[in-house]
Amino acid sequence: MTTPLQELWFLWLVKYSEMCDCAEIDAKKLAAPFFSNAPEQGRSPVIMYVGKATARGWYKDQFAECMGLSREDRVAERHKRTKEWVDALSSGEQHKSGFWIFATKLNNIAAMTPETCSSLSHIVWSNVAKIGRIDGNPRGIYFEKQKELAVRTLKAEIETYQPALVHFASWDDCDTAVIDALVDDGGERSWDKTGNSKGIWRRPSYASLPPLVWTEHPQGKDRDKWSLWLNKVREMLTSGANA
Repeated sequence: MTTPLQELWFLWLVKYSEMCDCAEIDAKKLAAPFFSNAPEQGRSPVIMYVGKATARGWYKDQFAECMGLSREDRVAERHKRTKEWVDALSSGEQHKSGFWIFATKLNNIAAMTPETCSSLSHIVWSNVAKIGRIDGNPRGIYFEKQKELAVRTLKAEIETYQPALVHFASWDDCDTAVIDALVDDGGERSWDKTGNSKGIWRRPSYASLPPLVWTEHPQGKDRDKWSLWLNKVREMLTSGANA
């Protein structure tokens, strides 16, 4: 029997085909779908780290080679590519951008390991948009076509992975639309916005959602902002553990 999240991965395969067939979309500009992976068994606490979308094609050639396989095998191939990417980052084979250097620091807070540790074992990586664009972030019709499924999938990922905290690391209108729908609080009323000038909002655990942190994308930001954001994450994890 498939899980609700597995059913959503199948729907993303359909969504990709629909977007390729859409007259308003240039299929050559679409990246292949991105699927997150569950945390390793026994890893706790886990931080779910959510970016906007993948960069470039996201193993598009490999995805195309699997078109004739069963949907289960195609989903498995997508999970395999995510694992390969994260494993290469952890081992040092893949260069870490600012986004991933920050992820490593989040991991070290969750795992309570030294700052020199390069592991990402306590991070579950996801993205707001599961279908990116080769030439930049998905906007306009490229985003609208997947927004509703993106909200449903984020909810299912949180329910399935049970993270101790979710960190959204992208701050623009497209992400706002999805995160607002996820939180569904009638106009961002449940967020602590006292850190707005420093690029951070926070929301305590409420109803079905764990604590949430929402920051600007870490790439290119000064380290004073990083330190503030990381300290707030540490505080929220600690307070959650002691609740």
